[in-house]
Amino acid sequence: MLDVRVCDPVCRNNLHVDAIDKAEKEKQRKYGPHCTASNMCFVPVVMESFGRWSEQTTALVKALVRRVFDRDPDFMAESGLMHYWVKRLSCVLQRTQAETILNRYNRVSFESNGSDCVMDECVVTSVMSDVVV
Repeated sequence: MLDVRVCDPVCRNNLHVDAIDKAEKEKQRKYGPHCTASNMCFVPVVMESFGRWSEQTTALVKALVRRVFDRDPDFMAESGLMHYWVKRLSCVLQRTQAETILNRYNRVSFESNGSDCVMDECVVTSVMSDVVV
């Protein structure tokens, strides 16, 4: 069983601890006993919002890439597969974070010339069209 968490290393609660280590321990505490009781393997998939992966996440991706490579070694070099999936997962993480930030500020009120104006979805859409992800 997998459970994914993206943690923020600069959050006040994480300033003096390793955010990834803390998140992994919380996931293990929450799901580990239930998985063990059900005879299931549990792997917390933890990444920082800046892109760093936990050792368990890296080991999981390497193991999955290895399985794909073993099925068809002539398709692509194992290092090429690993490089592809690291880039792919990193881009998905960054894109999702960008979408989350833009959605938070989808409708922002501000004052202009003494009247309240609302930044509508069309403004966010025009800003988003300039962003290449």
